[in-house]
Amino acid sequence: MRFLCVFALLGCAALCAGPRTAAADYVVYYATVSCDAAQHTATITLGQSESEPRPPEPPENRRLNADPTQDQSFELQGASGPGDCHLTPDILLRAKVGEGHAMPYGMCGADPAVWLSVWVDQRKWLSAFHIAGSCAEEVLSKIVVTPDEIRTCTWPAESHDPETCTVKKAAELPADVDYDEFSAVAGQNPPGTVKVEYAEDTELCNAVVTRQDNEFGQPDWQVDVPNDAKGKLFIDYQGGLYEYSGGFTHDLFDIDNSGTPRMIYGFHPSNHANDADMYFLSPGAAVDQAWPKISEKMLYAGSAYIFPLSFGKCGNHPCGPADDPEEGAIGFRHYPIEIRFRYLHETPFVWRGASYFLLNSMDSDAEHLYAVLKPNPKGFDETCILNKVPETY
Repeated sequence: MRFLCVFALLGCAALCAGPRTAAADYVVYYATVSCDAAQHTATITLGQSESEPRPPEPPENRRLNADPTQDQSFELQGASGPGDCHLTPDILLRAKVGEGHAMPYGMCGADPAVWLSVWVDQRKWLSAFHIAGSCAEEVLSKIVVTPDEIRTCTWPAESHDPETCTVKKAAELPADVDYDEFSAVAGQNPPGTVKVEYAEDTELCNAVVTRQDNEFGQPDWQVDVPNDAKGKLFIDYQGGLYEYSGGFTHDLFDIDNSGTPRMIYGFHPSNHANDADMYFLSPGAAVDQAWPKISEKMLYAGSAYIFPLSFGKCGNHPCGPADDPEEGAIGFRHYPIEIRFRYLHETPFVWRGASYFLLNSMDSDAEHLYAVLKPNPKGFDETCILNKVPETY
């Protein structure tokens, strides 16, 4: 359950801008790829759209021309997927732009990093090269690709000094096919779709997935609580005693599926060090009567059941009162990963009379994973583990 400070996202683009970026409330970076069939050259440049979102090009612009003797040009953004063109009739170029998440906190949090990857003849010649965003000290001037080399040119973001370029010859670059991008396995889930890694309740696992495409026509399936369970719990958000540390919610909820709904408190820190959720069985009447003037210290000190902290590990031992909850992590039996509490979000919901939590992390290593857990007095059952297939860069 996330509560975002939207005003921060809209304002920082102007604060983070350097001389080459005019002040604006909204900046969209995009790469223009121009393929010259006669010269066997592709040139990639950086552009930006300010104040208004950039309208997406038709998907067919990014698809390979049927006639390799024709020039081709297309734009790429962070969610547009790859674009392909001919360097020669027999050698293809693929380019792809990626973009990080905007955050309502931290230096340049609202100016996410933008990067570019380039493949030539299915070999990765440029991997997640930072081209803009995140208050970059250098931004992309141009990249020129031929079958023989790749030339990468950047210029300083904070001045108008001349560009600097580096050149790598084909012999210096990877010679093996990138099978992560060009899979030889038929039937693999494409990026943006959701793969079911484990399902104890197939109906529920299907109910949390919405199949849809994004504005660029690329798969962008969404994972959320079932439609008939949305917006019903923990919606009264309050600042608590110390608003800087995060906000609080409360509601009646059967947090351990014991059959008895009880008062539960949600703590929702939102800062660079701790962007997460934690849910607490009420410590008692003193906290209930103090609402909304409560603190996380009251909850951690007095709650007998904390989800998911009560069932995580802090170091090599179960988390306890003496541990820093931000340093703990939760693991799963049916998927080999541990997710830190520091950036773990949980959304509680009720389905068919039982209580569940939908988990998703903001950690870059785990953001693709979703889990539906059914809590019980001694732990939790793993109901669904879902993997949103990430793009490769």
